[in-house]
Amino acid sequence: MFKNKSFYFGKKRGQGILEVVIAMSVIVMGLVSIMSLVFFNINVQNYNHNMLVASNLAREGIEIVRNVRDSNWLDLTKDWDDSLFIEEGSTGSEIDVNSFITIIWDQWPSIPVGSSGYGIVPAGILWENCINDEYQVDSAICKLSLIPLDNDPTYKTFSHEAENLVGEDTNFYRMIYINEICDTGTEEKVLTDYRDFCSDYGYTKIGMQVISKVSWKNKGSMKIIEAEERIYNWK
Repeated sequence: MFKNKSFYFGKKRGQGILEVVIAMSVIVMGLVSIMSLVFFNINVQNYNHNMLVASNLAREGIEIVRNVRDSNWLDLTKDWDDSLFIEEGSTGSEIDVNSFITIIWDQWPSIPVGSSGYGIVPAGILWENCINDEYQVDSAICKLSLIPLDNDPTYKTFSHEAENLVGEDTNFYRMIYINEICDTGTEEKVLTDYRDFCSDYGYTKIGMQVISKVSWKNKGSMKIIEAEERIYNWK
């Protein structure tokens, strides 16, 4: 004998507005977090890339000065520091412009092609003016551009903007300081004032302190990296 079984079906409840809002909020927060992480990673990658480029440009500035010294050694008609320092006894604007120097490529028409491949030109401005675009003429001296290579225009190299050169604008600035290193008889001494010479104190000049500064813009602020090395006349 079969007994009748009764079944009870409860009412199905639909999702309320509050539940939908909470679910959407969780999804949006998750998406915002993911996008923030993506943008953060992109910014970090850009910063690291610019830092690497700036580090290499700073090192290049020092290597250029070393290359000029080595080229002078090969030329018996030149002193080891030829074209790297102003002549002693210079006065007025000549000495004022030599506290800082910049580097340009030998493609510049007014610079003859030399064994080093570079010409060194006094900047005559302060570093603060060099990296400030408000000083348009001054900042253009220090600013680096990408210049196509003569033998293969598909490749480009960093160079200081020069007359008659068509270069791609970049975000980097560079300036190089050179200070004399003297032998006092008991120790080495670096003359950090560009108006001083070792001979002024009866010292012997044995080398030079080279400081290469590179700056670039990062989110509206200027970042600076600096490389320093002492290069000697050891030959």
